[in-house]
Amino acid sequence: MPDKPVHGGGADATTTHDALLAKMEALVGRHRTDSASAADDIPVLTEVVAVPGNEQPATTAIASKRIAPTINVADEQALRQILEDAVIPTLTRHIREQTQAQLEAHIAAAVRQALAHEAEQFARGIAQRVEEILHEQLYSKG
Repeated sequence: MPDKPVHGGGADATTTHDALLAKMEALVGRHRTDSASAADDIPVLTEVVAVPGNEQPATTAIASKRIAPTINVADEQALRQILEDAVIPTLTRHIREQTQAQLEAHIAAAVRQALAHEAEQFARGIAQRVEEILHEQLYSKG
């Protein structure tokens, strides 16, 4: 069965569709070109942006200065106090909460394993003792 246009119209419909597709492709092409050129104008974090009034690029200016971190005694004591008051207790509580559940699970598994082993040993002991009693009863009467 030969292919027929769905909406009738024959060759005129095909020409109309081709023209419409060509217009759509041109519109999309223009949009891509506009987007690409606009994207080229936007600086990204990996690019060096010139600072107006400064001849040196920002990276050269930063690299040329040797900045040594300095912390005075008062700042150091304040940082220690913050660590002692907030950070260390928070970390300790977090670690305790995380490890407590794991520790409880490990203890429960160890107890189950130990109880299973002891129950098995106990059952063997009972079976052995029953066997001995039966053996004594059978052979002592004979």
